[in-house]
This record gives sequence, C-alpha cells and structure tokens, in this order.
Amino acid sequence: MGSFPPPARFAAPLLVLVFGLATTWLNYRWNLADDLARGQAELRAAADATGTRLVRLGEQLRSAIGIAALQADLRASVEAPNLALAAFVDANGWVLAGSSSELSGHAARQTLLRAAANLIGRSSESNVLHSEDAAQLYAAYPVVDSDSWVLLVYDRSATMQKARAAAWRSLEWSALATGALCAALWAVLHFGFAKRIARLAQAVRGFGAGERVPIMAMPGGDEVAELSRAFAAMANSVTVHEQQRARMEKQVLEAGERERRRLGHELHDGLGQHLTAAALAADALAESLSAANREEATRATEMARHIRAAIKETRELSHGLAPVGIEQGGLVNALAEMAATIAVPGKLRVVFECEPSDLTCFGEPASHLFRIAQEAVTNALKHAAPGEIRLGLRRQANRLVLEVEDDGEGMPETLPPDAGMGLRVMQHRAQLLGGTFALAAAPAGGTLMRCDVPFES
Repeated sequence: MGSFPPPARFAAPLLVLVFGLATTWLNYRWNLADDLARGQAELRAAADATGTRLVRLGEQLRSAIGIAALQADLRASVEAPNLALAAFVDANGWVLAGSSSELSGHAARQTLLRAAANLIGRSSESNVLHSEDAAQLYAAYPVVDSDSWVLLVYDRSATMQKARAAAWRSLEWSALATGALCAALWAVLHFGFAKRIARLAQAVRGFGAGERVPIMAMPGGDEVAELSRAFAAMANSVTVHEQQRARMEKQVLEAGERERRRLGHELHDGLGQHLTAAALAADALAESLSAANREEATRATEMARHIRAAIKETRELSHGLAPVGIEQGGLVNALAEMAATIAVPGKLRVVFECEPSDLTCFGEPASHLFRIAQEAVTNALKHAAPGEIRLGLRRQANRLVLEVEDDGEGMPETLPPDAGMGLRVMQHRAQLLGGTFALAAAPAGGTLMRCDVPFES
C-alpha cells in the first residue's frame, strides 16, 4: 500500500540525486559556456596575432614578386591550428593573394571568404573587425597605408569540441560523485536508521500484540538508540507490572476458589447433615402421629418433603461450589457430572464427549477449565434457551481443547453487563493457563465457546 511521504531512506537520497543531477547539469552548461568563451578568446587572440603579423607584411603587395612571396606565406600560415583560410584583398574585395590558389583573382564575396569579406567597410574604432557563427570565426584587418585588407577564417569546431569534452568530463565526475553521495546517504539511512527503526517498530508491534519477550536496547548514541532505551525501560516496567498483577489476580482467583470449596464443604457437611437429621426427625414424627392425629401426621410428612427439597438444593449448591468430581476423578469426571446434573429429560439434552476416553486432568488446569465450562453453560441457559448443549474435551498433541456448543438463539448484539464480566473472567482464566479463548457462532447455529490451553499429562 503506497503512502506519502515515502520512507526517508528512499526519499532523501532521491531528493539529493535529483538536486545533484540538476546542479550538475547547470554546472555543465556553465562550464561549457566558460570553456567556449575562453576558447573563443584564445581563438581571437591567435587571429589577432596572425592578422597583425600579416598586416606588417602587407607592404609586399606593391610588386608581383611580393605578392608571390605573400602567397607562399599564406599557404604556410594555414598550417597553424584552427586557421582555415587567409587572404589579402583590395578595397573592392578582390583576392590579391590567398592561402589557396583557388582564391586568387576571385571576388572574396564569391568564395569561402564571403563572411569575412562582408566585414570590410564596417565602422570600427580599431578598424579590426570580427564576426562568428556556430562553426567559424571571421576577422578583417586593414593594411596600413594601403587600401587592402587581411581576411582570416578560423575553424571553431576543434575549440568547441575541446570545450564540450572538458565540460562533459566535469559532468561525468560530478554525476559519479553525486551518485556515490546518494548511495552513501542511502546506506547510512538504511542501515543506520531504517533497519534499526524497523526492528524497534517490530518490537513495539509485538509488545502491543501481547508478546512479552525481553526488549534489548540498541547500541549507539543517536536518537534511535535513545528511543529504544526508553521503550525498553517502559516495556520492562510494564512487564514487571503485568507479572505482579497476574500474580495478584491468580492469588485472588485461588483464594476465591478455596473459599468456594470451603463453603461447598460446609454446606455439604454442615447444613446438609443438619437438614438430613431434620428430615429423619420429620419422618419419625409423621410416623408416630399417623395413628393418633392424621392431620398432624400429614403436616409432618409435608415438612419432611420440603426439608428433602432443601437438602437437594443444598447438595447442588455444594457440588457447584466444590465439585466432588474434580477431586475424585479430575476434569473428565466433573464435566460428566455437570452434563448429567443440568440435563432435563424432554427439555434439555446435554452431551459430553471426551477424546481419548482415558484423558486425565487434575489440579489448577482442571479447576480453571471446569469453571470456564460452568460459566459457558450458565450463559447458554440464561441467554440462549438451547435445546441441546454439547461439552467437548479432546487432546491435540500437547494442547487440551475445551468446547461448549449450544443450538440456542446465538450471541446477542449487545451483551448484558453480567455476561460481559463472565466472558472476561473466562478469558482471564484461559490466559492464566497460557491458552486462548474464543467465542463465535456455531456452524449449525447457536454459540460455540472454545478454549485451547497447553497440556501435559
């Protein structure tokens, strides 16, 4: 998924690269302009030196022998670098002597000297005239005490090629330097910051998801290291606080469990025994009154029936608070008793399934899993109006899976406050065992509660 701005390890080198290449290109243009101007100045200086020398030789134009000597001198002059053509012309523009035999006797404006010949007659304080185009430099020098001119044509291609080559070399080195700088910047940002920040972000995400592994601060003296040290200190402090809270919650649950068992035993051994004695006394009273006072005997019998109903409710409360099955046969026996106790023939069918059948589970895991199943069944009976409840217990490798499934009305959109508290308690019990708790819609309708915890026989 794209986002803006992009990661700094890409954005910063890219910006530097774009800015560096733009600057390098502008520098290339400036260097090329400077080199061309320097080459042009050097070319004009060479032209002025050659033109001045030839002007001094212009006196030889007065004789045919002198013209022939100048002709030879001009042919030798064009062997100098960049000088393409050289000629002496009269005031009318006719070539008197030239570096090429094809120029002599022709009108300069009809030869390759045309651009240079067009300079003749223009006003100039120094009387030395220059012009140029993209390929050549033209110069005209008046001969002293004569109506003749020295015309020169210089080829600029070598100068321009040299200037471009020098500017291009500078461009290449600048581009390479910019690329190396961007690569170094990317490496610093990627390995020095981005990867370390990614490790820190992964640790933060894991910590937020519930992973409580030791957080190690990163080495270094930069901001990332400082941030990692602060996060490590915070995470370790939170972990210690959570461990202390977990121990306190475990102690509270254990104390509550002990208190429930104490109350269950007192109900069973104390109140239950007294009620049993009262029921027996009521039976004896009814039997003794049956002959003398039948009406009183009937009342005694009714009193005995109510006492036995109270005994039954007391026994059910006792078994709910302190399940005898967990102490005698473990979790499997307690769940089987629960299924048999809550089933109502013709109204509510309760099925208990266990795989394998000889599965044994005692102690703290059995107690927590039984309370989770008990709360799930209670919620189903209170809120779902089911016709069937399935209790499932199975072992998968080194995990123990408890399921409570009903075919009732399903989960309501808004849970009542007491149900929400019950769900949180079930989830907390599962977390104390290092397991997971999930509540979802059953495949065939109704609600499915699933608790998965580590298990060793």
